[in-house]
Amino acid sequence: MSASPPRLYNAEETSPQVRKSAGWLLRKARVKAIPHTRIGANVFWTDEQIARIIRDGAVEPKPRAEKTPRKLAAVASPPAPAPRAGRKRVPAATKTDIPRADRSVSRLYRQENAS
Repeated sequence: MSASPPRLYNAEETSPQVRKSAGWLLRKARVKAIPHTRIGANVFWTDEQIARIIRDGAVEPKPRAEKTPRKLAAVASPPAPAPRAGRKRVPAATKTDIPRADRSVSRLYRQENAS
């Protein structure tokens, strides 16, 4: 005797079990993000595949880090990185750093050419 084939569910029958829309299931199946069975152009899910979709979606909690008192944490912090070698950064000149005559060079140049 041969074993009977597994029961196949379409997207509409599967969606209530995984609490997602049929469209979501079909989109995820199209990009092969979830396990599914394709027969021709039709997409189906078995009980085992549905259980795997639910199981793969489970998120385990992160282990809680041991708390340290703030003073100890400040002392235990790593030292600041050393400054990078090379040229010192020169701050950009502001309008107040540039003499007034230099700020109006373009205006003066236009006046000389006009004369």
